[in-house]
Amino acid sequence: MGYDRNPTKQAVSGQRLARDLDNQICAVSSSLQCSVRPIVEDLIGASHRPVALARRLGIDKSLTGRIMRSVKASDPFEIIHNAPAPYGLRIFLNAAAEAGIDEDLRLKAEASIAEFESLIGAFPEGRSALEAAISDYIPEVRRRNERTAKQALYKSMSYLLGYQAEAAYQATVLAPTECGGMVDSMHINGQVQLRRLRGDSPVNLFGVRRYDMQPGTPNWMETLDGERGVVEAERYLLEQLCDKPIPRLSVRDEQNVVYSTLDAESLPINSPVTLVNGWITRNASLRYKSDERAHEWHSSFLRIPTRVLLQDYFIHEDIWPGTPQMQVRMHGLVTDSVRSKVPGRQHDEVDMEVSAVPLGMGYESADLRHPAVPHYQAAIGQAFDRAGLEPERFRAYRCAVVYPVPFVSLTAWFALPDEPK
Repeated sequence: MGYDRNPTKQAVSGQRLARDLDNQICAVSSSLQCSVRPIVEDLIGASHRPVALARRLGIDKSLTGRIMRSVKASDPFEIIHNAPAPYGLRIFLNAAAEAGIDEDLRLKAEASIAEFESLIGAFPEGRSALEAAISDYIPEVRRRNERTAKQALYKSMSYLLGYQAEAAYQATVLAPTECGGMVDSMHINGQVQLRRLRGDSPVNLFGVRRYDMQPGTPNWMETLDGERGVVEAERYLLEQLCDKPIPRLSVRDEQNVVYSTLDAESLPINSPVTLVNGWITRNASLRYKSDERAHEWHSSFLRIPTRVLLQDYFIHEDIWPGTPQMQVRMHGLVTDSVRSKVPGRQHDEVDMEVSAVPLGMGYESADLRHPAVPHYQAAIGQAFDRAGLEPERFRAYRCAVVYPVPFVSLTAWFALPDEPK
């Protein structure tokens, strides 16, 4: 058969399928391959070319391509993934019967197709749900299914909310405070080609929640130029990078949450606009490990459906060694900022593939360029200049997400070092 039918050996780390389902998949895949392969060999001999089978039977080459991939696969999950739908398999089987294959071979194949159909029918959503269940075993299937699901969510959320953007970026710059015991954070957020599709609801562009990280050490927001207490939204913009005219904006401060809102009536339907803003939060995070906390974290989520998200971190060379560990979480389900000590995947975690990639020092690396955001490095450079920071002293990390899920948090965890004696 070309593969080991022991499901224990076939299992991969992190397996989540029930053992009886493992056994059923292995049994059905074995039955399919054992019944279809002899028919193929009887029809075209040793040739494994889909076009030869298509010509022999007079059926579509894409159908015979799936059959040949399933016949040649060595893993039970790949056999199931590559197999055509039962309807397609019966088209193949009927054509093979007309070509004169042995009746016993046909009956055996029909029984295996019925088993496959029963396996699919055991899932409420049919074949798509079966594919989701086995996707952890086949990385390329997992990636394709995830992208398809996120793309569908992008389209539906764009309609429900009434707006969308081509790209978004959120750059967080982390540097030691002047006193040295805490960490300041600078944020540069951009919405690229934001457009209103329908409706007139206000659009929440950017927001931040303030936390008192250490008793007696208050934190506050200020502009990139160091002005505190600014309530005019335009003062937070990097105007040179914003499209004109700039829509009407307002800043609201409610219960430690500060957010910037766009008046949708000032943005005509289907008129794209790019907006970039930035701010600094002083005493935003702990610099060193404490008795209660061994990690710091930064969590962000999109309020606007977008095709591409660039989430970057620029970390000063004197703080927080190591690459941030990324986690996708259900926003608001867990409010505790202390990382769970329970091993394995957390109950609020969304099973998506994300990671932070180191990109060297500063912001001028070619790897930081992205075609969806041609002005990105100009925005980062302007923010560093206005804040008086030296970019060459900052390590850069990027987490790029295609079709990010709105209102799901992307959290970066940073391991804290011990405070020097």
